[in-house]
Amino acid sequence: MLVPRSLRRAVASVSVLAFVTGLAGCSLLKKAPPPERVVFATFGSQPRASNEGTEPSAVAYAERRGDAVVTGIAVEGKALVVKGVLGMGRGSQWAGVGVTLGRDAAMSVSDLSPYTRVLVRASSPTTTLLRIRVASTDEKVAQVGCYPVYMLKVEPTPRDVEIPLAQFASETFCADNARPIATTLKAVRSVEVVDTALTNQPTSFSVERIEFLR
Repeated sequence: MLVPRSLRRAVASVSVLAFVTGLAGCSLLKKAPPPERVVFATFGSQPRASNEGTEPSAVAYAERRGDAVVTGIAVEGKALVVKGVLGMGRGSQWAGVGVTLGRDAAMSVSDLSPYTRVLVRASSPTTTLLRIRVASTDEKVAQVGCYPVYMLKVEPTPRDVEIPLAQFASETFCADNARPIATTLKAVRSVEVVDTALTNQPTSFSVERIEFLR
């Protein structure tokens, strides 16, 4: 049976359209891979805030009220310098001073689950340990200090340290409040950097950059 030429052309046009539409659909289904790194916080362009726009929040806590205080937060050169006193003679067995940093001025929540490492460039006038905490959005968990942490050794000379995120874990006292890093990374709101060395004297440390790496 002879098929009219006009019908053959219509069928061909429909077939081509379906093919092109299919290709477009496949392209839409393919998500672009996440960037190799996410810059979370850098400093140098603003007197107190990060280059990304977030203003650090002071962190000060102690076993006994008033035994820890942040005395200064300021950008010096390309570093955020945090100063404080740990131990004010009130007999605390634990305390901390530091800062909480968001990714931007709005403290936006980010899915950082594709990333496997966090780069921290920090220093301190004396060799010490800084507690790095990655935190999500549950205020109760944040208040009791149970988002996962890593203790980072810092020295007077700033250096880049890439920390495997798999090494972050909630502290042992957290019990049911503990949160795994894999869950936390799905909705990261902040990174906390705190000095916990109870020296009963003034202390300070500097943070130059925080990045998440694939």
